[in-house]
Amino acid sequence: MLAVQSESAPAAEGYADIREEIYSWTQQGAKISAWLLLGGFSLPLLKHSVIFNSSALVWPWNILGFGVDAQGAAAMATFSIPGHLAAWGLLPAIVATVILAVRRAVSLRGLAAAMFLAGTVSLALMLVVLYKEAEILGLMFTPPTAGAGIMILLVAVGGAFVAGANHLRKRSCEAKPARALSGIGGGLIILLAALQLFASSGGWAAWSMKVLYLLLIGYGILGLLSASRPEPEDALLQRNSFVARAVLWWAPVACFVAQNWQTDPFTGFVTGGGGGAVNILISVAKCFLIYYSFAFLMALGLTAYLEQALLKNK
Repeated sequence: MLAVQSESAPAAEGYADIREEIYSWTQQGAKISAWLLLGGFSLPLLKHSVIFNSSALVWPWNILGFGVDAQGAAAMATFSIPGHLAAWGLLPAIVATVILAVRRAVSLRGLAAAMFLAGTVSLALMLVVLYKEAEILGLMFTPPTAGAGIMILLVAVGGAFVAGANHLRKRSCEAKPARALSGIGGGLIILLAALQLFASSGGWAAWSMKVLYLLLIGYGILGLLSASRPEPEDALLQRNSFVARAVLWWAPVACFVAQNWQTDPFTGFVTGGGGGAVNILISVAKCFLIYYSFAFLMALGLTAYLEQALLKNK
């Protein structure tokens, strides 16, 4: 009995230390994601108005319906288009505020679950339910239909699975769950990115976007390779992380390049955010601050939840 106690006590102490470490980086990730969401919420859009032949700053309170003058209304082109702009505009700020308020008040498991649910549900709302609002605001590289929104959401989920599995294997967690995550995520990414590569049109088929699809396919292949390895291989895990970073950095560049040089119809300069590279750059920056932050919340929450659960069962 004494021998059992003496062996289990150090193990329990070691788990407590690791759990505290996980809790620390999860809280830090939640804080960073929340502040990035607030940054995306606060960043104004620079929209071009064909009627006034000039650009107008569209601030968060304008999106909510306050303080909109004639030039801003023409630039936003929203008064004649019904929608839920207030919901789209407020969602990042509400999620960020809630995450900042609860991140120190709940347990690690509760925080991880809250982050995962907040990120996943918010992404689903933005990409599937409120996709028209993003288009109205000039965020062109958001889904044109609800079905396309589901595809983009599944790519984000697949990326979260592969990234989470990569982290878990680096931390020497139980192999089978991590391999399953990596395989599912990698397969999803390959399937959906390949469909985009061969079936996309317009701005979505620009050369910069095709490079993005190829990077995604490469990331998915690495995920499948990782899933096929019973034991983690450092070189493979590092390549996985490198390609993930390449995807994250190239995606906004690809969208900026594709949107800045594509030809739009007359009304596209109003509802599509055209009218100059600066307008498009700010639009892309706001879009990715918000969508990336929701995706990071989803991925970080999933990874933290699984890591503490798997380490506890070792």
